[in-house]
Amino acid sequence: MTEETLRDQSPAALKTAIHSNLFTALQAWQYVNTADYYEDEFLTRWLGGVPHPWFNGVLSGPLPADQAEEIVSETLTYFRRNKIPSFTWWPTVGTEPAELAPHLEAQGLALNEGPPAMAADLASLTKTVRVPPGLRISQAQNEEALDDFTMVMMTAFAIPAAWQRPLLALMSAVDEANIMRHYLAYLDGKAVGSASLLLANGVAGIYNVATRPELRRRGIGAAITLAPLQVARRLGYEVGVLQSSDMAIGVYEKLGFRHYGHIAHFYWPAKPGS
Repeated sequence: MTEETLRDQSPAALKTAIHSNLFTALQAWQYVNTADYYEDEFLTRWLGGVPHPWFNGVLSGPLPADQAEEIVSETLTYFRRNKIPSFTWWPTVGTEPAELAPHLEAQGLALNEGPPAMAADLASLTKTVRVPPGLRISQAQNEEALDDFTMVMMTAFAIPAAWQRPLLALMSAVDEANIMRHYLAYLDGKAVGSASLLLANGVAGIYNVATRPELRRRGIGAAITLAPLQVARRLGYEVGVLQSSDMAIGVYEKLGFRHYGHIAHFYWPAKPGS
């Protein structure tokens, strides 16, 4: 481990770490050759090649009052020009949504409460979970495994086949850049579960947790979440962080995760004629 691990587990420190780790994950688009990634003094912007709001977005702090309207307008024009139906605007760490709301909502963006933000003391996590006999978890470290990883996500989240190539490009790029480590769960030789580990900002972030629908509620999601966190613990990390779907909250709570608010952001949903 080359960075200092987070040891302060106060709610304020954990909230900051959850947001910081997520934004590091979003900024990983800069490593994807097929993506359009841009930064200036006011914002970071990315276009990932997939028509989904979490694959296209903006990260910014408060905008200068005398330039805010122009900055937001130019950003909307950029996404419209690239035929992106929706994107996400994220407030940077320390930026309250209220600081951006007047400028963003005036041009059609809507505030969303966002996913539950969760964190756990890695030393206190559940040590094992009950899984189907023969389940095996390993790091995806070659092209075939990364393809399996992408297909598990696509199956679990009903992702259209047309998104396969840009999604695989992202997963491969962050792996090659050593930004994320991807893990797969195999059962009877078939990839059935996925999760990614992002070691950044002093904590271990978990992303891309997915289980094939026909095998849900059998402990695979919990196991594929726990395995990379155990790796992080052995590397000296003390805190795990993630964002949960409503469906998975109970699974993460049983592992030892607790709630620390939500990750609020703004959506721009394109409307007819917009």
